[in-house]
Formats: sequence, structure tokens, C-alpha cells
Amino acid sequence: MTSSKSSKAMLASIVVVVGLTGCSPAVPVFPSPSSSQQASPIASVPDTVSSPSPAPTVLHAKFSLTGSMIDARSEYTATLLLNGKVLVSGGAGENAAAQKTAELYDPASGTFQSTGSMKVARENQTATLLRDGRVLIAGGDPDGSATAELYDPTTGTFAATGDMGHPRSFATATLLPDGSVLMVGGSTDTATLSSAETYDPSSGHFSPISWLGPAREGQTATLLRDGRVLIAGGGKDVNVPQSFDTVVYSSAEIYDPATRKLSPTGSMTAPRAGAAAALLPDGRVFIAGGEGADQLPTASADIYDPQTGKFTATTPLPVAQARVPAAELPDGRVLLVQGSDQEVIFDGKTGTYATTDSLRDRPHGGYQTLVTLASGVVLLLGEDNTSAELYWP
Repeated sequence: MTSSKSSKAMLASIVVVVGLTGCSPAVPVFPSPSSSQQASPIASVPDTVSSPSPAPTVLHAKFSLTGSMIDARSEYTATLLLNGKVLVSGGAGENAAAQKTAELYDPASGTFQSTGSMKVARENQTATLLRDGRVLIAGGDPDGSATAELYDPTTGTFAATGDMGHPRSFATATLLPDGSVLMVGGSTDTATLSSAETYDPSSGHFSPISWLGPAREGQTATLLRDGRVLIAGGGKDVNVPQSFDTVVYSSAEIYDPATRKLSPTGSMTAPRAGAAAALLPDGRVFIAGGEGADQLPTASADIYDPQTGKFTATTPLPVAQARVPAAELPDGRVLLVQGSDQEVIFDGKTGTYATTDSLRDRPHGGYQTLVTLASGVVLLLGEDNTSAELYWP
């Protein structure tokens, strides 16, 4: 693959955003979806190819339109706050330049409103909700570098915090049980990183941790029930004459906060970068899609069992897809938006997919991010467009 930002973005893993266990944000009241809402003309969504997977069964949940974002963005972050609102920050704007701006989605009104701007422009950064309700924004490019900042929802402003030990874009960030944040891998302008560190909100400082694994970007990072973190897949850019190539991994590692070390675990059944990952109700992890070893979209899917440390293949996605927006539903199933073809729900108990009602809008660029709101309704946010809609499970 080439070294352009658009092609490297295919390596970015899809973050599954859900409400925090034990938190009690206000549950908003939504208007019911209307069957009279009209869908926009269908536009094709890139990074998908057909797959011979079995036809899913059909469900009858509904999608409905909601207010549009203020700015069209790509490679941004979307974070569910403790007050039930969603913070959308940074990303590349219509002119492909990184943005400082941020906005808030209010489920009660179904509208987006501007909030404070970040200190530096960022795209491909990470955003992590902390226990105290603030949001840690870290890294990204081009101006993010090693810098980090905190968003305070009570004031609607961003403030600088300590810098990371390394500049990072396309990294993963995971909130740990002790309230610290694990940062793994990512890349600079010239190299994929084999480093990791943790952020301590009480001190505002990052500290390096031991990691002997391969350099990774575009991996998945999933917090397990026992407090450990599964790091899986991803890739590494390899400089070859006149171009860049990418090595895609099937390997995985476990971070143990008790030892502050990453150590190898079982490997996936197929290499993948930029995959979707979701924690299932029984503690296993579902990982699907992404970019395969041939740098083409893959439909393959795996289940990781933390009790055995092994991956096993599960039913492939109906459509091979390099980036699969996904969200955990309140009943433990996983909603996946399969490009311009269909929307499906994965059931970890049966290992099967069911189709659901069609999107009301299929904007050019498609949808980048799904966020499960406090009510269990899922917010879909567009890529390179201002579209937004809701899924009612």
C-alpha cells in the first residue's frame, strides 16, 4: 500500500464506543423513528468487496435521521461523556487539513453544538474518557506529535497535559481499571512504533512500560473482564525502493497491569489490520474484517478466549471490509455497518449474523464511527460528510 494518509487510514482500527459500566449518565428521551423519513440517494462506500458468506437472517430494528454535524470530518474521535453527550473532536476537514475544532451531540435535542477548540490541530489521535469525566486527547498528526490535552465537559474547554514519550498516530488508548490509560504502538511520520506507555491522570504524566513485541499500528485493543488488555493484529510500514509496503500481523499480545508488561498470546487465524473488535457478554472478544496480508479487505472473523489464550475462526462477515464501524448493543450483540451493502448484527452466542433495517442515509464517504449512547441507541457519524443517524435496537 502507499504511504498516503488515506491509505494508512485503512490500518486504523475501529473503536467500539460504549457506556462505562458503573456510571450513570442521564438517559435521554428520543423521538421515535418515523417510517416517513426518506433515505438519501445511495452512494457507494469504499473498501468493501463481495463475500460468499451465508445470507443472514432478518431483524426489524429501525434507523432514523438526527441532526447533522457542524463540520464534515474524517479520522476524528467520538467519545461518550458521563452526561450522555458525545464529544466529536479533530480530524481532517474538507480541505484535508487537520482540525482544532470540536462539537457536542446532545441526544435530548438531537442536535450538534460547537464547544471549545483543541490546543493543536489533530487527526488520527486517540480520545479516552477518564473516570472523572474529562477526556484525554493524545497524539495524532500533523501537529499533535507527542502532545496531549484534556477536555473538561464542565467548562467546555481543552487544556494541555503532559507529553507522551513518543509522537503517535494510529495508536490505541485503553482506560485501565485503576483509572490510568494504556497507549500502545502507532506511528510517526517515518516509522511504526514498538513502544507503549501509560498516562496517570492524577499526575498528568506518561510513563513507559516494557514491550518486546513487534512495532504495530492499526491494531485492536480490548479491555478484558479481568482488567488485562488484548492487543491484536495491526501492521507495520516497510520502506522499499520508491514506495512503502505493509506487513500485516496475525499475532497478539496481552497487557497485564499487575506487571506493567506486554506478553505474547495466541495468534489470530488470519492477519488483519484496521479490524473491528468488541467484548462479548461471556468475556470473549470478537474481531472481524480489516485489511488482510494481501492488503485487500477481508471478511474473516475470529473469537478470542481469554481462558485459553487462543483464537478460533467464526462465521465470516457477509461482506469483506477494510474498516468496519461497529458498536456493542445493550444485549451484547454487535452492530456492524457493512458499507453500501447492508447492516448486520453479530450474535456471539450463535456465531451468526442477522440483517436489520436499512440506513436512512447513505452519504458519500459512508459512516466512520458508531457510538452506543446511554439509552442503548447507537449514534452513527459520517466520514467526510456531516451525516448522522440513530439505530434503535
